[in-house]
Amino acid sequence: MTGVRWIVVGLVAVISIACSDQSPKTNIRADTPGPDCTGDPRVSPATATLHIGDTIRLTAHVGCSASLTVWRWASSKDTIAFVDSGGVVRGVNAGVVTIVASLVADPNVKAAAAITIVP
Repeated sequence: MTGVRWIVVGLVAVISIACSDQSPKTNIRADTPGPDCTGDPRVSPATATLHIGDTIRLTAHVGCSASLTVWRWASSKDTIAFVDSGGVVRGVNAGVVTIVASLVADPNVKAAAAITIVP
């Protein structure tokens, strides 16, 4: 075998295996059910209430992927809640804050969550 070639179209992968002296011998088609790839960017959960000192991990999604995209996280008020680069929010003081996730590849793609911090 001299090479393996992957061709991915949508959610279907086609594998072509070529032998040294012959044309491709095997084509394998694997239909993989995928998630619903529609919708606007979103943050989950969209709202939350935390006590001062508590944390919650937010997850940003766009289309059908949460893990294959890189997000930049920001807090509208770091004095109320801080968010780290992984989307973990920590309550600092009582109040309401907006946490925004921006897609690194396209900063115009944004989603937000409303977080309330209580004593």
